[in-house]
Amino acid sequence: MDFLPWFLQQMKAKETSVGKRLLDYLDIHYYFQPDTSANDAAAKALRLRMTQSFWNTSYVDESWIATSNYNSQPNNKAVWLIPRMQQLIAQYYPGTKLSIGEWASTADSDITGGLVTADCLGIFGRYGVDSATYWATPDEAGPVGLAYWLYRGYGTYFGANSVQVNMAENIEGIFGFYAGVENSKVSMVWINKNTVPMAFYISNVPTGKYFMRHFGGASGNAKWQTNTTLKDNTYTVIPAYTALFMKQL
Repeated sequence: MDFLPWFLQQMKAKETSVGKRLLDYLDIHYYFQPDTSANDAAAKALRLRMTQSFWNTSYVDESWIATSNYNSQPNNKAVWLIPRMQQLIAQYYPGTKLSIGEWASTADSDITGGLVTADCLGIFGRYGVDSATYWATPDEAGPVGLAYWLYRGYGTYFGANSVQVNMAENIEGIFGFYAGVENSKVSMVWINKNTVPMAFYISNVPTGKYFMRHFGGASGNAKWQTNTTLKDNTYTVIPAYTALFMKQL
């Protein structure tokens, strides 16, 4: 038996013997393993794809993990970290919360690092991670800092409750879409991880006025915010390497 299932099993058994919960969070550290150190076009595209290792059961990890003879996980080519940890918790110590106590983008000063961070924050909300801590302290005005600003800047927050979203195509490697709701107000984040603009129609969301902000694009770390109006089936274009936030007013 691997360490984590054994540990959860032992903590559950001890709880039963003493009559109270002894573990509130299972805390793990996770760093993406693909080599993106070259930071060229291929490395940037890989960096933006690798966030799928948090959740996608069919994503073959593009690192040593997929070729190692020492990988004893259920799928020895895919990490699918969050669902896998949640399965262990459900099986061995139900009710334990999941924390990712260390993680990072692999490129804090590059715009793709900011887009990775924005993508990860959306993934954590969608898949029910209870706590996550970035390593270490990013520049507030840099790409990673702007990813946090996108979701929580100046008192305008992304919704606390995740909402299911649907896309016409399976393009998770180049595009992220997340939605939340709080106090009956819908908020959405789109992340264009592609090197060309992405055009699409927004439908089946409340129409009316929205607050909007974004960062990225051709100028890298530029940020901008305004108000806009969504109509039914609104045609939208998001520039290359850009993350966009909208919240219902």
